[in-house]
Amino acid sequence: DLPALYAAVCAKRPDLAVMSIGAPGVRMYYDAESSGWYWDDPAPKHIGDRFAAALILARWVEALPSCVCLQRSLDGWRCSSIASCGMMPSVRHSTPLEALAAYYLGEAT
Repeated sequence: DLPALYAAVCAKRPDLAVMSIGAPGVRMYYDAESSGWYWDDPAPKHIGDRFAAALILARWVEALPSCVCLQRSLDGWRCSSIASCGMMPSVRHSTPLEALAAYYLGEAT
C-alpha cells in the first residue's frame, strides 16, 4: 500500500517527502478521501498514481547514502551496503518501493 508506506517513511524522515521542483515548499501528498495523489499548490492539483510512484521512487533512490544500493535478486528487492550486495537478502520485498521503505524505516532488508 504505497500511501501507507509513503506516510510512514515521511513521518520518520520528512526530508524524503517529494517536493515540487517548480514551487518551492510544495509537497506531494495522498488524499484518502478522494483516493488520489496531489500537489497543494496552493489549490490541490491531482497527479496520477504511476507518476506519484515514479516521483517517490526517484526521491528515495536519490537519497540513499553512499555505498548503499537497491538490489534486485531472483527472489525480491532489498537495500544493502555495497559490501554486502552479493549476499542473499534476509527479507525479500516484492517492489523497490517496499525495499526502500523498509530501509528508511530501519527494518531488516
